[in-house]
Amino acid sequence: MAGISSKAAGGIENKKKYNGYEFNSDFDINLYESFFRSHDPQIGRFWQIDPKPNYSDGLYAAMGDNPIKNFDILGDVYKTEKDKKLYEETTKSIDGKVKELQASLDKLEKASDEKLSKRKKEKRLNEIEDYRERIENLEKSKNDLNEFDKDQKNTYTFTMLSSFDKEGSVLFEKDGTVNIRYLPGGVEFILHEVDHANDYRVGLTKISGELPTTGYSSKTSIYEIEASAYRKQFAYKNSGLPESSAIANVLYIFQITAKFIEGMSFYQDVHDGKH
Repeated sequence: MAGISSKAAGGIENKKKYNGYEFNSDFDINLYESFFRSHDPQIGRFWQIDPKPNYSDGLYAAMGDNPIKNFDILGDVYKTEKDKKLYEETTKSIDGKVKELQASLDKLEKASDEKLSKRKKEKRLNEIEDYRERIENLEKSKNDLNEFDKDQKNTYTFTMLSSFDKEGSVLFEKDGTVNIRYLPGGVEFILHEVDHANDYRVGLTKISGELPTTGYSSKTSIYEIEASAYRKQFAYKNSGLPESSAIANVLYIFQITAKFIEGMSFYQDVHDGKH
Protein backbone atom coordinates (compact mmCIF):
# COMPACT_ATOMS: atom_id res chain seq x y z
CA MET A 1 0.00 0.00 0.00
CA ALA A 2 3.04 2.24 -0.18
CA GLY A 3 1.69 3.87 -3.34
CA ILE A 4 -1.18 5.54 -1.49
CA SER A 5 0.57 6.11 1.83
CA SER A 6 2.72 8.95 3.13
CA LYS A 7 5.69 7.07 1.61
CA ALA A 8 4.40 7.39 -1.95
CA ALA A 9 6.73 8.97 -4.49
CA GLY A 10 6.47 12.74 -4.22
CA GLY A 11 4.27 12.44 -1.16
CA ILE A 12 4.70 14.37 2.10
CA GLU A 13 5.64 12.15 5.02
CA ASN A 14 3.18 12.05 7.86
CA LYS A 15 5.28 12.84 10.94
CA LYS A 16 2.49 11.94 13.37
CA LYS A 17 3.19 8.40 14.49
CA TYR A 18 2.67 6.21 17.55
CA ASN A 19 0.54 7.83 20.31
CA GLY A 20 0.22 10.90 18.12
CA TYR A 21 3.88 11.76 18.72
CA GLU A 22 5.78 13.60 16.01
CA PHE A 23 8.65 11.56 14.61
CA ASN A 24 11.95 13.46 14.62
CA SER A 25 14.60 12.00 12.33
CA ASP A 26 16.90 15.05 12.34
CA PHE A 27 20.55 14.00 12.61
CA ASP A 28 19.30 10.40 12.73
CA ILE A 29 18.25 10.70 16.38
CA ASN A 30 14.90 9.03 15.55
CA LEU A 31 12.86 10.17 18.54
CA TYR A 32 9.13 10.54 19.06
CA GLU A 33 8.38 14.06 20.30
CA SER A 34 5.45 14.45 22.71
CA PHE A 35 4.38 17.77 24.23
CA PHE A 36 6.47 17.32 27.38
CA ARG A 37 9.17 14.79 26.53
CA SER A 38 11.05 12.86 23.85
CA HIS A 39 10.49 9.12 23.63
CA ASP A 40 13.32 6.86 22.47
CA PRO A 41 11.81 3.72 20.88
CA GLN A 42 15.14 1.88 21.01
CA ILE A 43 15.22 1.80 24.80
CA GLY A 44 11.48 2.23 25.43
CA ARG A 45 12.09 5.23 27.70
CA PHE A 46 11.72 8.99 27.71
CA TRP A 47 14.85 11.14 27.75
CA GLN A 48 13.44 13.65 30.25
CA ILE A 49 12.13 13.26 33.80
CA ASP A 50 8.40 12.67 34.16
CA PRO A 51 6.64 15.99 34.99
CA LYS A 52 4.03 13.93 36.91
CA PRO A 53 6.20 11.13 38.28
CA ASN A 54 4.82 7.77 39.29
CA TYR A 55 7.72 6.67 41.46
CA SER A 56 6.75 3.02 41.33
CA ASP A 57 7.35 3.06 37.55
CA GLY A 58 10.42 5.30 37.47
CA LEU A 59 11.12 8.84 36.30
CA TYR A 60 11.84 7.90 32.68
CA ALA A 61 9.37 5.04 32.20
CA ALA A 62 6.93 5.15 29.30
CA MET A 63 3.32 3.94 29.29
CA GLY A 64 3.82 1.98 32.50
CA ASP A 65 6.19 -0.33 30.57
CA ASN A 66 3.20 -1.55 28.55
CA PRO A 67 2.92 0.52 25.33
CA ILE A 68 0.35 -1.87 23.87
CA LYS A 69 -2.16 -1.62 26.70
CA ASN A 70 -1.52 1.98 27.87
CA PHE A 71 -1.13 5.33 26.13
CA ASP A 72 0.34 8.73 27.01
CA ILE A 73 -0.62 11.50 24.59
CA LEU A 74 1.32 14.39 26.20
CA GLY A 75 4.22 12.50 27.71
CA ASP A 76 3.24 13.35 31.27
CA VAL A 77 0.98 10.54 32.42
CA TYR A 78 -0.34 7.39 30.86
CA LYS A 79 -3.92 6.21 30.92
CA THR A 80 -4.97 2.61 31.04
CA GLU A 81 -7.40 1.25 28.49
CA LYS A 82 -9.89 0.87 31.37
CA ASP A 83 -9.72 4.57 32.27
CA LYS A 84 -9.87 5.63 28.64
CA LYS A 85 -12.98 3.53 28.08
CA LEU A 86 -14.64 4.88 31.22
CA TYR A 87 -13.92 8.49 30.20
CA GLU A 88 -15.43 7.88 26.78
CA GLU A 89 -18.48 5.96 28.01
CA THR A 90 -19.21 8.47 30.79
CA THR A 91 -18.96 11.43 28.42
CA LYS A 92 -21.20 9.65 25.93
CA SER A 93 -23.73 8.90 28.67
CA ILE A 94 -23.72 12.55 29.77
CA ASP A 95 -24.33 13.72 26.19
CA GLY A 96 -27.21 11.27 25.84
CA LYS A 97 -28.82 12.40 29.09
CA VAL A 98 -28.42 16.09 28.19
CA LYS A 99 -30.11 15.44 24.84
CA GLU A 100 -32.96 13.65 26.61
CA LEU A 101 -33.44 16.42 29.17
CA GLN A 102 -33.20 19.16 26.53
CA ALA A 103 -35.97 17.50 24.51
CA SER A 104 -38.21 17.40 27.58
CA LEU A 105 -37.36 21.01 28.40
CA ASP A 106 -38.14 22.18 24.86
CA LYS A 107 -41.50 20.42 24.98
CA LEU A 108 -42.40 22.02 28.31
CA GLU A 109 -41.35 25.51 27.24
CA LYS A 110 -43.34 25.33 24.01
CA ALA A 111 -46.53 24.10 25.70
CA SER A 112 -49.15 26.69 26.58
CA ASP A 113 -50.11 27.09 30.23
CA GLU A 114 -53.18 29.27 29.67
CA LYS A 115 -55.63 26.57 30.71
CA LEU A 116 -53.58 25.24 33.58
CA SER A 117 -54.58 25.74 37.20
CA LYS A 118 -52.34 27.78 39.48
CA ARG A 119 -50.95 24.60 41.06
CA LYS A 120 -50.16 23.04 37.68
CA LYS A 121 -48.54 26.25 36.45
CA GLU A 122 -46.28 26.24 39.49
CA LYS A 123 -45.44 22.57 38.87
CA ARG A 124 -44.57 23.35 35.23
CA LEU A 125 -42.25 26.20 36.27
CA ASN A 126 -40.52 23.94 38.80
CA GLU A 127 -40.03 21.26 36.17
CA ILE A 128 -38.54 23.78 33.73
CA GLU A 129 -36.12 25.02 36.37
CA ASP A 130 -35.27 21.44 37.28
CA TYR A 131 -34.45 20.48 33.69
CA ARG A 132 -32.32 23.58 33.20
CA GLU A 133 -30.31 23.00 36.38
CA ARG A 134 -29.85 19.29 35.64
CA ILE A 135 -28.49 20.10 32.18
CA GLU A 136 -26.18 22.73 33.67
CA ASN A 137 -24.85 20.28 36.26
CA LEU A 138 -24.25 17.56 33.67
CA GLU A 139 -22.34 19.97 31.45
CA LYS A 140 -20.28 20.90 34.50
CA SER A 141 -19.45 17.22 35.14
CA LYS A 142 -18.39 16.77 31.53
CA ASN A 143 -16.16 19.85 31.75
CA ASP A 144 -14.59 18.53 34.98
CA LEU A 145 -13.67 15.28 33.24
CA ASN A 146 -12.04 17.26 30.43
CA GLU A 147 -10.11 19.38 32.94
CA PHE A 148 -8.70 16.25 34.59
CA ASP A 149 -6.91 15.54 31.31
CA LYS A 150 -5.30 19.00 31.35
CA ASP A 151 -4.26 18.95 35.02
CA GLN A 152 -0.47 19.40 35.17
CA LYS A 153 -0.21 18.39 38.81
CA ASN A 154 -2.33 15.29 39.35
CA THR A 155 -3.20 12.03 37.63
CA TYR A 156 -6.78 10.75 37.77
CA THR A 157 -7.85 7.12 37.69
CA PHE A 158 -11.11 5.30 38.37
CA THR A 159 -11.93 2.27 40.50
CA MET A 160 -15.35 0.67 40.80
CA LEU A 161 -15.98 -0.53 44.33
CA SER A 162 -17.77 -3.74 45.28
CA SER A 163 -21.48 -4.11 45.97
CA PHE A 164 -20.60 -4.49 49.67
CA ASP A 165 -19.30 -0.92 49.92
CA LYS A 166 -21.65 1.65 51.39
CA GLU A 167 -20.19 4.82 49.87
CA GLY A 168 -17.72 6.04 47.28
CA SER A 169 -14.65 8.14 48.00
CA VAL A 170 -11.64 9.86 46.49
CA LEU A 171 -8.32 8.29 47.49
CA PHE A 172 -5.25 10.52 47.35
CA GLU A 173 -2.13 8.43 46.61
CA LYS A 174 1.49 9.23 47.49
CA ASP A 175 2.50 9.57 43.83
CA GLY A 176 -0.07 12.29 43.13
CA THR A 177 -2.71 9.95 41.74
CA VAL A 178 -6.30 10.90 42.53
CA ASN A 179 -8.21 7.62 42.61
CA ILE A 180 -11.93 8.20 42.04
CA ARG A 181 -13.63 5.24 43.72
CA TYR A 182 -17.30 4.98 42.81
CA LEU A 183 -20.16 2.67 43.72
CA PRO A 184 -21.37 0.17 41.12
CA GLY A 185 -24.77 0.65 39.54
CA GLY A 186 -24.72 3.72 37.34
CA VAL A 187 -23.04 6.79 35.88
CA GLU A 188 -24.62 8.94 38.60
CA PHE A 189 -22.24 7.49 41.20
CA ILE A 190 -19.23 8.31 39.01
CA LEU A 191 -20.40 11.92 38.66
CA HIS A 192 -20.83 12.22 42.42
CA GLU A 193 -17.19 11.33 43.07
CA VAL A 194 -15.95 13.31 40.06
CA ASP A 195 -17.41 16.39 41.74
CA HIS A 196 -15.41 15.66 44.91
CA ALA A 197 -12.23 15.12 42.90
CA ASN A 198 -12.78 18.42 41.12
CA ASP A 199 -13.25 20.23 44.44
CA TYR A 200 -9.70 19.15 45.24
CA ARG A 201 -8.42 20.17 41.79
CA VAL A 202 -9.77 23.72 42.09
CA GLY A 203 -8.74 24.13 45.73
CA LEU A 204 -12.13 23.98 47.49
CA THR A 205 -10.82 21.06 49.51
CA LYS A 206 -7.35 19.96 50.56
CA ILE A 207 -5.86 16.69 51.73
CA SER A 208 -6.06 15.97 55.44
CA GLY A 209 -3.80 13.31 56.97
CA GLU A 210 -0.90 11.18 55.78
CA LEU A 211 -0.99 9.72 52.27
CA PRO A 212 -2.61 7.60 51.03
CA THR A 213 -5.85 8.96 52.46
CA THR A 214 -9.48 9.66 51.69
CA GLY A 215 -9.47 12.45 54.26
CA TYR A 216 -9.85 16.08 53.27
CA SER A 217 -10.73 19.40 54.80
CA SER A 218 -12.89 22.04 53.16
CA LYS A 219 -12.77 25.81 52.79
CA THR A 220 -16.55 25.79 52.84
CA SER A 221 -19.25 23.81 54.64
CA ILE A 222 -19.03 20.03 54.28
CA TYR A 223 -22.78 20.11 53.72
CA GLU A 224 -22.35 22.47 50.75
CA ILE A 225 -19.63 20.21 49.33
CA GLU A 226 -21.87 17.16 49.59
CA ALA A 227 -24.93 19.00 48.25
CA SER A 228 -22.98 19.84 45.10
CA ALA A 229 -21.96 16.19 44.61
CA TYR A 230 -25.51 14.94 45.16
CA ARG A 231 -26.80 17.48 42.64
CA LYS A 232 -24.44 16.00 40.04
CA GLN A 233 -25.75 12.55 40.95
CA PHE A 234 -29.39 13.66 40.77
CA ALA A 235 -28.78 15.47 37.47
CA TYR A 236 -28.15 12.14 35.80
CA LYS A 237 -30.69 10.05 37.72
CA ASN A 238 -33.40 11.85 39.68
CA SER A 239 -34.03 9.06 42.17
CA GLY A 240 -32.24 6.89 44.69
CA LEU A 241 -30.99 9.63 47.03
CA PRO A 242 -30.48 8.83 50.72
CA GLU A 243 -33.34 9.73 53.03
CA SER A 244 -33.22 13.08 54.79
CA SER A 245 -35.26 14.43 57.68
CA ALA A 246 -35.23 17.82 55.94
CA ILE A 247 -37.20 16.74 52.84
CA ALA A 248 -39.28 13.60 52.63
CA ASN A 249 -39.08 13.23 48.84
CA VAL A 250 -36.78 15.18 46.54
CA LEU A 251 -38.59 16.02 43.29
CA TYR A 252 -36.34 18.76 41.93
CA ILE A 253 -32.59 19.28 41.87
CA PHE A 254 -32.82 22.70 43.54
CA GLN A 255 -34.20 20.99 46.65
CA ILE A 256 -30.78 19.42 47.25
CA THR A 257 -29.28 21.97 49.60
CA ALA A 258 -26.93 21.97 52.57
CA LYS A 259 -30.01 21.62 54.78
CA PHE A 260 -31.02 18.48 52.91
CA ILE A 261 -27.56 16.96 53.46
CA GLU A 262 -27.55 17.91 57.12
CA GLY A 263 -30.78 15.96 57.51
CA MET A 264 -29.23 12.69 56.32
CA SER A 265 -28.70 10.20 59.14
CA PHE A 266 -25.00 9.76 58.32
CA TYR A 267 -24.27 13.49 58.62
CA GLN A 268 -26.40 13.78 61.73
CA ASP A 269 -24.16 11.09 63.26
CA VAL A 270 -21.07 13.04 62.16
CA HIS A 271 -22.49 16.16 63.79
CA ASP A 272 -23.17 14.18 66.99
CA GLY A 273 -19.66 12.74 66.99
CA LYS A 274 -20.67 9.14 66.24
CA HIS A 275 -18.35 8.84 63.19
